[in-house]
Amino acid sequence: MSRRVVVVEDDASLGRAMERVLRVGGLDPRVFGSAELLLASSEVSSACCMVLDVQLPGLDGFALHDRLRETGFTGPIIFATAFDDREARTAAEQRSPAAFMSKPFTGQSLLAAVREALSHSPADPPFRLA
Repeated sequence: MSRRVVVVEDDASLGRAMERVLRVGGLDPRVFGSAELLLASSEVSSACCMVLDVQLPGLDGFALHDRLRETGFTGPIIFATAFDDREARTAAEQRSPAAFMSKPFTGQSLLAAVREALSHSPADPPFRLA
């Protein structure tokens, strides 16, 4: 099974920190600064899980989720946001993510959310508010 985790995060320092945590956790992370950069790459097909920032410039995390599902990505998707409000949670809930994480979060909670997401089958994605 692929251990590739794609992270889309526009804050470069947070993206690097997430990459380090996932790598130390035994995963193979790839970090992109925007939805557009991810979509222009070939990484979608090799990903086993994605962590998407909700507030991205250009195509936001929810729109990216929708595009990924339209193009056939069936792996778990985790949303991360610094703007944890009712509207964001409702929009996330409608998309049945593996988790919804409010920033700031610990590296340990990120790794736990990814591992939990990978432990479920695509047919039964959990929705967990972290």
